Amino acid sequence: MEVKISAAILAGGKTQRIHGIHKGELKLPNGEPVIRKLIHAIRQADIHDIIVVSDFDEIYRKYHIEVIPDQRKQAGPLGSIETALSHFQQKTEATLLLPYDMPNLSAEDMLYLKQSFLKDPSSLVYAQVDETQHPLFALVPNNILSKMSGFIEKGERKTSTVWRALNGRKIPFKNARSFLSINTPADLDEWLKDAG
Repeated sequence: MEVKISAAILAGGKTQRIHGIHKGELKLPNGEPVIRKLIHAIRQADIHDIIVVSDFDEIYRKYHIEVIPDQRKQAGPLGSIETALSHFQQKTEATLLLPYDMPNLSAEDMLYLKQSFLKDPSSLVYAQVDETQHPLFALVPNNILSKMSGFIEKGERKTSTVWRALNGRKIPFKNARSFLSINTPADLDEWLKDAG
């Protein structure tokens, strides 16, 4: 039986602006918005039901995908994941999660994670490069929602802790460059130099 998979781009976080630019409006050197590149990569991975979880509706609406505000404030990325799974619970069986500030993630990365997940769709998978975990690039069964909400209600805020508790499988990736996260002006400068 085919597993229906949706995708949620997680666009929350404390650092929303770098060099005065909202992270959701970062552009590649060729002028293409990063968010559009990520949406295109998700579609290339044959996932077409896509949302952005963000409180900044006006930034993402122009990409013609649904924007869902965080249901639970002050819960960090887990709150955004909870929002996404709640949204998709009746529509699909699993959700690809990815942060909006990892512009190098490719369709190949997403397909590799998807193929790894489909080997056992009852358990979640997330990326790891060498010893570094990337818990926000994950593919999770939507039925973990109630357990995950329980962790949030108990005060847990670390995604990696919850994934371990839910027996998530770490999937090894080789290309660390895919997981460059833009959180500081230095990160942005490094990425632009690399991408140019």
